[in-house]
Amino acid sequence: MDVDLSVKFVDFNLKNPLIVASGPLTSTIEKIRLAEKYGAAGISTKMAIIKPMSTRMRAWLTSKSLISPSDERLILKKAVLLTKQAKKTTDLVIISNILGDTLESWKSLAIAMEKAGTDILELNLSCPNIPQEKGNDKLLLGQDPISTMAVTREVVDNVSIPVICKLTPLTDDIVAIAKACKKGGADGVTAVNAMPAAPPIDIFNQGRPVFPGLTTHSFGGMTGYWLKPISLRCVALIAQETEIPIAGCGGVHEWRDAAEMIMWGANCFQVNTSLILKGFHQIERIISGLEGFMEKMGYQSLSDFQGLALNHLTLPTEVTYADITFIVDENLCDACGACNIFGHCTAITIDDVAKINPKKCLNCGLCMQICPKKAITAHYH
Repeated sequence: MDVDLSVKFVDFNLKNPLIVASGPLTSTIEKIRLAEKYGAAGISTKMAIIKPMSTRMRAWLTSKSLISPSDERLILKKAVLLTKQAKKTTDLVIISNILGDTLESWKSLAIAMEKAGTDILELNLSCPNIPQEKGNDKLLLGQDPISTMAVTREVVDNVSIPVICKLTPLTDDIVAIAKACKKGGADGVTAVNAMPAAPPIDIFNQGRPVFPGLTTHSFGGMTGYWLKPISLRCVALIAQETEIPIAGCGGVHEWRDAAEMIMWGANCFQVNTSLILKGFHQIERIISGLEGFMEKMGYQSLSDFQGLALNHLTLPTEVTYADITFIVDENLCDACGACNIFGHCTAITIDDVAKINPKKCLNCGLCMQICPKKAITAHYH
């Protein structure tokens, strides 16, 4: 069965739902061309700013995730040149990620990037490495609905191209922020940006940086696979409460993650850390995997399964529970003991095979998930 991975996001038809997120992968025309070569539908350029920053890329790897306290930003002149090059030499949908520090600077950045030929503006309301000023307090701009709406409105009123807002997961009410973006005239949102995090330290050297060449360090943004449950929640909340288009972002490592992102309500998705860790070839793997999934499930288009998970979402107090028993297949079990490590569980004993006492079993299901032989299955009553 032929499947159609194309999707409309704001005013643009994407050949597939994969956009390379703003970051070190989209800071040069060479890398942007690689994104197109391996199948991306669009890219969001490295963040453009007005005032130069003396920063370099540093990153700490931790289990399919990265903590990055700094990275080079593009001054406006470089961002304009990069956008012109990308529009001239690729067929990608080009999104320009921008960050201002005053309403006037947001306006200037937006107008300049529109003149450079960008297709979509992405307002970075959430960069964890550049806090915004509000009174005497430091906060991310995207934590405040009033400021969010004001910045969005200022940009929207001064350009004629689509505007999307990149949101932070570090907020009490992401729906309120998304609604503020929409009220300000935004055409869509990117959900979500990195989460602020602390870097590793040398505990045997008074907590100094462990990274070579650094004598001081700062908090930074944590991206990657660990962020997926948080980003999926943000996408789902926005999809439930608003009708604004969503580019899901955060934790899309493989095709399954992409399918989940769409099933929770995203129209398309952005990828960053997975490509940093696995290379641009990962774009092909994600797209082909998603296509294979759709063929297997009988989905002809992304709209066939977009938002399906929302149909099963309810409040914690209203969750329904089926009566189940976990059974060990003695032909598969090799008594490795992997299922008998949990501190809260007293139901499992290991002899020649694992045995589960149904009277003590809490039905948490962790044993089934951890079993390397897939010898434990759930049986419904």
